[in-house]
Amino acid sequence: MPCKRFGNVIVCYDKAYKYKGLYFCFNEYTGPYRLNKDGEPSQRSCGRQFFKLFNEWYELPEKEKFRVM
Repeated sequence: MPCKRFGNVIVCYDKAYKYKGLYFCFNEYTGPYRLNKDGEPSQRSCGRQFFKLFNEWYELPEKEKFRVM
């Protein structure tokens, strides 16, 4: 499971997805957050466009959600 330290916080994820060019991680406990293409957590904030695409992805049937990492 990839992990990254940010100050006093360690962020770990196990499921990464790509949808319409957007790389992100999602789990039920921490919610979604943006990833860079290399799998590292992004320094960019999650704005309206991110959540718009995330909501589109979330509404897809389970068989259409593809993991990439």
